[in-house]
Amino acid sequence: MAATTFKPRAGILARLAHWLGRTWARGWNKAGAALVSAGLPPKAAKAAVVAAKIAIAAVLLYVAFWLLLAVLAVAALALLARSGVLEDAESGEEEEETSYEWRIGPEGDGLYDNSLGIRIDHVTPRGEDLY
Repeated sequence: MAATTFKPRAGILARLAHWLGRTWARGWNKAGAALVSAGLPPKAAKAAVVAAKIAIAAVLLYVAFWLLLAVLAVAALALLARSGVLEDAESGEEEEETSYEWRIGPEGDGLYDNSLGIRIDHVTPRGEDLY
């Protein structure tokens, strides 16, 4: 009795991918043939087909880049929201008081450090900027 060999058959997805690849290649071949039949030299038709492929790849990469950027922005916002950074002041937590205040002090109207009592906004008493 002869041993039979088992030849595995490709799955549905593999056959679908193979069919799509052949159809895609046939489409480009037909496009090149149409350009040649329209009077374009074969090398120019080949260059036009390659240029079209490059343009399509560039558009797809551009769209993929912006989609990736949007997904990363949403993920970053989700992480910030989860960590509590984006919570409102109304959530019950009191904000930390800063030690800076705009007021009229001994050196005129400006930004003062309450803990030191000095003006910190880099303006001379005559109102001229130091920088």
